[in-house]
Amino acid sequence: MKRALAIFLLSVLVAACSRPSDDHVVTVEKDDPAMNAAFAKARSETDSFLSLMNSGTVSGCSVKVGISDGHQTEYFWLGDLTYADGVFSGTIDNDPELVKNVKLGQKYHVKKEEIYDWLYLQDGKMHGNYTARVLLPKMPKEEADKIRAMMAD
Repeated sequence: MKRALAIFLLSVLVAACSRPSDDHVVTVEKDDPAMNAAFAKARSETDSFLSLMNSGTVSGCSVKVGISDGHQTEYFWLGDLTYADGVFSGTIDNDPELVKNVKLGQKYHVKKEEIYDWLYLQDGKMHGNYTARVLLPKMPKEEADKIRAMMAD
């Protein structure tokens, strides 16, 4: 079984996490060790992300969620993010390609422990987005180079 992950691309820096115009889905195997490590790293740092999000010193905060519809699972970014009582709330920021039970702009809620990734912007650089880092080798070189240039570390 494969996972479908939406890539959050260049418009994130321009529009501070509004809907990306050039998002697309890349599939990876469900048991891909690099992707599973990216999920684990993001989850292990979620509390630090929340501290920064709540501090008001960063912008463009977003979390990645997995949404299943039958046998398909697709991963989406939630924008316009808030957090309260252990739950992130936001809007679906990617056009669905595989699942049909959500749509772009739909309000969605997810428990903190159920997110797969997060990102924020600070000083013109993207922090987090560990899933995109794993997918860079699968992207065209020019696109991957642009994303690498946006990333903080």
